[in-house]
Amino acid sequence: MGVVEGDIHDIGKNIVALVFKSMGWEVYDLGRDVPPSKFVEKAREVDADVVGLSGLMTQDIDPAFKTVLELRRTGARTKIIVGGVFANKEMQERVGADAFGVNP
Repeated sequence: MGVVEGDIHDIGKNIVALVFKSMGWEVYDLGRDVPPSKFVEKAREVDADVVGLSGLMTQDIDPAFKTVLELRRTGARTKIIVGGVFANKEMQERVGADAFGVNP
């Protein structure tokens, strides 16, 4: 899980990571401003079931799309979830993710 390249806003990601960890999930937090290659590298390394992409700004759609594209090119069967202020069904479909997290 990480904040997509070009974005440094990580409070939401940090909260979600903490919640997942408290539920017993094994979480690898890649931090903020994460390039697609780092998501791909870590997903391969740990054989990830789920990759979480976070972003706060509408400008994050392009980096999220590039990250999803790179993850799909690897042939990995990981599920990809987008979250953050910009995340909704339209954005999920636009970038090719499997799901999105709703902001309360």
